[in-house]
Amino acid sequence: SFFVFSFKNASADTATSSPESDLLVQKVRIAQSLLNAINVDYKIYTVTGKYKGKKTFTKTLQRTVAVMGYNPGSQEIRPFIFKEDMAFNPRLRPTEKVPKVIASDTDCSLTWQGGNRWGFNKDMALQCNGQDYIVVGIKMPYTVSASSNQVLVDSYVPYSDTLNTPATVALGKQYLEKIISQAGQNLDAKNVMSHAFPDRKITEIVNPDFIMSLIVNEHMDHGQYLQAVKAGALPELVGKIWTIVGLNQEKAMKWSISSAGACCLTQFMPRTYTQVVKTYPEAQLDPKISSGRQEHTNAVEASILLFDSDISSWKEKTKLTCLSSTDMMEKCLAVSYNGGPGTLNSVIKKFGYAWESGPIKTNKWIIGLRLETATYIQKLVSIKNYLVATAKSL
Repeated sequence: SFFVFSFKNASADTATSSPESDLLVQKVRIAQSLLNAINVDYKIYTVTGKYKGKKTFTKTLQRTVAVMGYNPGSQEIRPFIFKEDMAFNPRLRPTEKVPKVIASDTDCSLTWQGGNRWGFNKDMALQCNGQDYIVVGIKMPYTVSASSNQVLVDSYVPYSDTLNTPATVALGKQYLEKIISQAGQNLDAKNVMSHAFPDRKITEIVNPDFIMSLIVNEHMDHGQYLQAVKAGALPELVGKIWTIVGLNQEKAMKWSISSAGACCLTQFMPRTYTQVVKTYPEAQLDPKISSGRQEHTNAVEASILLFDSDISSWKEKTKLTCLSSTDMMEKCLAVSYNGGPGTLNSVIKKFGYAWESGPIKTNKWIIGLRLETATYIQKLVSIKNYLVATAKSL
């Protein structure tokens, strides 16, 4: 009965923040309000060219981009607006290296320093009249896909290290705790029972702290994680994810889409989300793939359901191995979430209890797992241990 947990007492971190940090949050909110009043237009046109003697046609979006900068010294918030062209097809966009000035006028220059050059969450530096400004908001049109003409206009607070403060970190942590708690309470209110353990509520099979760890894990780059561990900087990396969430709230990770198509806060694949909706009609999830993955509480509910569905797909040997302890179960759930329950069944069939005891390396494989999945588990354990240690120190 080790797997009995509760979502009802998920508490928010009530630690106070410094006045400077609280002021920064206020300035970000003001910048967001100012951005909402700015109109960013766009047009779609076709660029013609030649490739290997043949005529080519590149569908292109010409867009207006509005950036808000904040000067901590003068307390000034100012907009910087420019136009740029972007090919609908990502493969046809130019390959560029950081740092690069991507826009300038007589007063200001905007330098791209990292992240997705064409996306919302890119690290930028704004300098106007010799003064440095923290970029605290961006608003722009964005293409939905290379194959359609659909264009959306949205705003976001892009991450930079200067925004990673005790106040913004606390905001993100509190927000996620609230969302996770609400998701559990929603499933309980609908009396959703586990399919894997029919005598239990579905919320009793997974620890809310595990869900928090998994969300952070999904948005933590493997390479950055390994560097952070060597430098003893894991708290700063966790703080980065919480800062993005804290400043963007319900929009956080909305535009976080992997090359495979996994999306948003909980990084659901479209097909997986659809399957969860069909498997658990009693949960009354949003049936729309796009909004269902973007709305945070709904997405976390879907994750809890997916954990249960994955356990239902485990073979008997897998269940015997994975349900031996809470820590083992969470590692197994992480593998299932990252690589599918079939991957977990195969590796445990071959290695049994030794499946994750490595490292035994053979090319890209460690104990039958892809290196990516093995690192994914390592990250999860580190994040969970950090959260537990932090909670004890409060």
